[in-house]
Amino acid sequence: MCITQITEPILNKILGPDPANLTAQYAQEKETFLKKHPTLHASVKGMEENCNEKCIPEAKKPIFPGRKYDKCVAECRQTALTNLA
Repeated sequence: MCITQITEPILNKILGPDPANLTAQYAQEKETFLKKHPTLHASVKGMEENCNEKCIPEAKKPIFPGRKYDKCVAECRQTALTNLA
């Protein structure tokens, strides 16, 4: 058993779902959204950049900064994409 198999369930309980899953889900939603609304490509790109900047404080936290930043970005993007629709 590798360390990831042991730590991942613990991290999921403490920090919430794996950001990779949220990011993959967002990518699918974005693809579907842009097929329906191809003229909003620039708006989606701008929204993604805003989410990246909004979540920078999460990347500066001392415990699991990468995971917290990735989770923040994924959740921000999913919410913003829903609001664009």
